[in-house]
Amino acid sequence: MSLELAIGAVIVGLILLTIGGDKLVEGAVAIARRLGLSELFIGVALVGLGTSLPEMLATVSAVTKGQDGMALGNIIGSNIANVGLIFGAGLLLASKGVSALSGEKKDYLIMLSGLLLFSFLLLSSPAIHIWQGLLMVAALIAALGYSLRNGAENFPDQAEDEGINPPKSLVKAIAFSIVGLVALAVGAEFLVRGAVTIATTLGVPEHVIGLTLMAVGTSLPELAATIAAARQSKMTLIAGNVLGSNLFNVLGAGGIGALFGALHGSSMKWDILVMLLFSFALWPLFFKIKISPRFLAIGLLIAYTVYMFYLGRSSI
Repeated sequence: MSLELAIGAVIVGLILLTIGGDKLVEGAVAIARRLGLSELFIGVALVGLGTSLPEMLATVSAVTKGQDGMALGNIIGSNIANVGLIFGAGLLLASKGVSALSGEKKDYLIMLSGLLLFSFLLLSSPAIHIWQGLLMVAALIAALGYSLRNGAENFPDQAEDEGINPPKSLVKAIAFSIVGLVALAVGAEFLVRGAVTIATTLGVPEHVIGLTLMAVGTSLPELAATIAAARQSKMTLIAGNVLGSNLFNVLGAGGIGALFGALHGSSMKWDILVMLLFSFALWPLFFKIKISPRFLAIGLLIAYTVYMFYLGRSSI
């Protein structure tokens, strides 16, 4: 594949991932409502999972091709982008709603626990294998179960608030879900194949491609949801979207990816540390530590820009 075709494949892959994620969530929300599932389940599980599906599919596709560095780069880079770029931008646009975040501290702690588990498993052994993957998937299920037991009154119907308009017909809902799954699978394949070719042609390390191009690209659904929530100044929705997505990324994408092949993280210790630092930087917002939301937002955006610049320089 030529470099031009590879770039085209990446663009097509990103478009398909974005469309596929949207259609799958819309279809899943409609099916859940027809089956009488709670709004809590729809808001927390389906929307959170839907915005993380691009990362999951891209991770699995990369692992099956032996590109585990790219797979891990996608997971870690997406979490950094979710906090530094997406949450930073959302905080800057909707800083007036930051006082409500103290009610989301349990979800923040759950997200941090997931990141710490992922980081510990990755750094304490040469590679993450099937049993660690199963442990992470089990931890994700337990975290979701804990959140669901908190009661629907603690979680608004995020589907409508995030601009999701599920189809009324069950047939359309099933069709949307199928189209979404197919688009995600094909999009992930295009994205990974194109990214591998670009990395090989330009001599860029595969983990750098994962941390930058793939990470930002697969975070587009989170960005769209954040922009929609920021227009309504709903900071809790922005935070919930980022927290849920990051949890699904490390435990879902990481755990499922490990079922298809070993994940080696020895070359990404610095990036794992950056991911944790970005996540812990949000602590003051959830525990009412006095800090200017705009100052923190600008700090996150600048830090993310510096990190991207560092990656660019290190790959030359």
